[in-house]
Amino acid sequence: AIWTRFFPVSLEIGRLLSRGEVGEVKVVRADFGIPLTHVPRAVQKELGGGALLDIGIYCVQFVLMVFNGEKPESIQATGVCLDTGTRLTHKQITKHQR
Repeated sequence: AIWTRFFPVSLEIGRLLSRGEVGEVKVVRADFGIPLTHVPRAVQKELGGGALLDIGIYCVQFVLMVFNGEKPESIQATGVCLDTGTRLTHKQITKHQR
């Protein structure tokens, strides 16, 4: 389901990272946002909706790919919730050992 990991650019980033051609990564910023409040699966809790679960997971998996699956030392998250109980926005900062 994380189809973006198989984009040619993602594969190339993974190749460059594995060969050490990028150097030591200190910071990764990943943004992905599109208006989905009109899409039921994105806003209804019973359908698994919300900013993190619907599209935010692509940013999370990208950061984990860059840090080679390293478990973060800490995670700080904040967001804005809709009346449905799902998140309209999600912002997350993960701290890795590097």
